[in-house]
Amino acid sequence: MHNALLLVLAQGLLTVAPGDEFVMSVPGQSITARMDGKDITGPQHQFAFYGDALRGRAYNRAADLTEDGDRVSGSITGGPINLHVKPTAKGLHVTGLYAGQISNIRLGPDSIEGNFGACSYDLHAQGAEYVGFRSCGGGPPQPTSVQIPSVLAERSPTQLVAALAMLMSG
Repeated sequence: MHNALLLVLAQGLLTVAPGDEFVMSVPGQSITARMDGKDITGPQHQFAFYGDALRGRAYNRAADLTEDGDRVSGSITGGPINLHVKPTAKGLHVTGLYAGQISNIRLGPDSIEGNFGACSYDLHAQGAEYVGFRSCGGGPPQPTSVQIPSVLAERSPTQLVAALAMLMSG
């Protein structure tokens, strides 16, 4: 086990599932992406970490993000990204812009609550996943489950947030 993973798990920042696969399930659809070294790939995602950058495509939108201290900045088709990542006693609090839309989300071991761009979440930890509701683009809330793989938790908090924003924003 890597030291960064031990740090994240010791701080209790997130509930993670063993393995290398991100899974988000909503009625009629399961969104998956596999983590392999620096690459994150799936039917709707093809992006990779390059040092302090994350580049590729998510939900058919080109993205170029950079990590700088406690910030994630850059752009995705549809608008700018400027997220501030703040560790708290209960996990991470992320505020700013994602795809030009105001974002305010709390990521913690017990819940994921708030929004990344146009998608809002009200999820609570249940075993190795989060379950609850998701609403995107002003649509009605849909039952949702999210599994965050332990290998993604090995990344720095800002890289983790950059990847989750891209994975959960479609």
